[in-house]
Amino acid sequence: MLGYSKEEILGMSLFDIVPEFRKPAVHVYLKTIDAEGVLSGQMITQHKNGQIFTWMFNNVREKNSVDGSYYVIGNAIDMTERMGLEADLKQTKFLREETGKVDRVGGWNSVMEEQELAWTPVTSLIHEVDDDFVPDLTSGINFYKEGKSRDKVIKAVNEAINEGKSWDLELQLVTGLGNELWVRAIGQSELVNGECTRVFGTFQDIDEAKKAQLELERTKKVLDD
Repeated sequence: MLGYSKEEILGMSLFDIVPEFRKPAVHVYLKTIDAEGVLSGQMITQHKNGQIFTWMFNNVREKNSVDGSYYVIGNAIDMTERMGLEADLKQTKFLREETGKVDRVGGWNSVMEEQELAWTPVTSLIHEVDDDFVPDLTSGINFYKEGKSRDKVIKAVNEAINEGKSWDLELQLVTGLGNELWVRAIGQSELVNGECTRVFGTFQDIDEAKKAQLELERTKKVLDD
């Protein structure tokens, strides 16, 4: 899919297939997968002809039972067409315009220097606020239900900013209308020369599925008892 032959790709590293502006993210990826053993998120690669591709990946580090060396098993889905990425990918236009209008999936983006948090319309819809609502990182976090959910997202955001870690969490939030619902929050940061320049991710309403799962678990527990 990237235009290389098997022989060519076997002689290359991950740094050889990402565009120059994304190479700092590769260092973060390698550090995190080595430390955590598992990592999911977004990766940008470059076709042999220069075309940019965007992937959503879910990778796992494994240990070779023969010589003890480590390797990574990677699974990725090409999201390029769906997200409508163009030359302004770095500004995450796809998060504001194209991300997951189906299945109640929204996007968000926070540029650290500007201290602004941009939501896609679906994200605003899930939060039950007007489209012209202007959040910042603090107010966005405060939508999460006080307690475990808010504590988890604060910890995740801090680790993303300070250490470049990504997150994928199922949390509860309280909407602008006071309704509680479960969401899946996925986020990661972009570091340049070790400094976080932005934090961004996707946001999905999983309330019905999560409540069904919890009810099933409660039922199973009752039956087991």
